[in-house]
Amino acid sequence: NVSVIKNPIQTDVIDQMKKEKIKINYQYILAVGRLNKLKAFDVLIRAFHRAKIERNIKLIIIGEGKKRQELENLINDLDLSERVKLAGLKSNPFKYMYNAKFLVSTSTYEGSPNVVIESLYCGIPVIATDCPTGPSEIIQNNYNGLLVPVNDIDKISNAIKNLYSDKIFYNMLKKNSKESVSSFHNDIIS
Repeated sequence: NVSVIKNPIQTDVIDQMKKEKIKINYQYILAVGRLNKLKAFDVLIRAFHRAKIERNIKLIIIGEGKKRQELENLINDLDLSERVKLAGLKSNPFKYMYNAKFLVSTSTYEGSPNVVIESLYCGIPVIATDCPTGPSEIIQNNYNGLLVPVNDIDKISNAIKNLYSDKIFYNMLKKNSKESVSSFHNDIIS
């Protein structure tokens, strides 16, 4: 017999930290993770560019890593320096999650992606690549988020466009987000 014990999220910590004020006065889509090949932020940046959603919404990527310069070059090449921000490391990512429109995870591989669970707990829908493990165990497609093929810029772009422009669909996913990860609460896992 095998039992799977899920990664817990510290709901009390998230509830406290998500309420901190942020100095951002625009709508944004969020991504969080190391700036490395596995996170495929280059794919996300290209998909965001291709989605051609309103110019007043931005993409913020929280994290640091070896691919920073390469991503900065891509942002400049696509003329997105006013719309895509590499925000570096943040001691409190939860306030960014809580205030985001939605989160996008373009990883080519995941274990148990805590950022997806934490974002849903903060009440924001998630677009995630359906890599071999992880996201499909958390995301219920068209219920609390969207699953898209790995490295498929067109499908990721369409998901971004759809989630941003379809207010009824967006609100349904948002409504389901927090409750969908109730089994990950630290008191339940403990």
